[in-house]
Amino acid sequence: MTIVEELIASKQIDVNYIPEGKTRSMLFLASHGGRHEIVEFLLKDDNLDLTSVNHPDESRNPLLNAISHGHRKVVELLVRYPGIDLCMRFPRSAVGQTYSEHVQWAIEWTQTRSVADCGKAYCDHKISQLQAIKKLLREHGAC
Repeated sequence: MTIVEELIASKQIDVNYIPEGKTRSMLFLASHGGRHEIVEFLLKDDNLDLTSVNHPDESRNPLLNAISHGHRKVVELLVRYPGIDLCMRFPRSAVGQTYSEHVQWAIEWTQTRSVADCGKAYCDHKISQLQAIKKLLREHGAC
């Protein structure tokens, strides 16, 4: 067990903590970075509060962020979490997209990027991850 795991397990760290003036929780940051092992650990905490995950003033939440970055393993964990609304619309994101609409937009956007922008191998990998995420969302009943 790592020191962070020990501290969270001992309840010395609040998994929902968001620093004053910020809108991002530990779960948001781990999702953004594709750190599926940290996401998995945080999701095990009974005290995880979805209201701190889906901050009302934030145009992105951990799931939308993981989708945007093509982090399939993180998406797999989050879609299974009780309370995640897979039909949610994001009014401040691109024209109020749902998760399914957002992943389609991300695929199309990545396809239009030039190889000079992101490199062929990276773009191809990201597109394959996004297509797997699109299928995963469909399988879990996303709108």
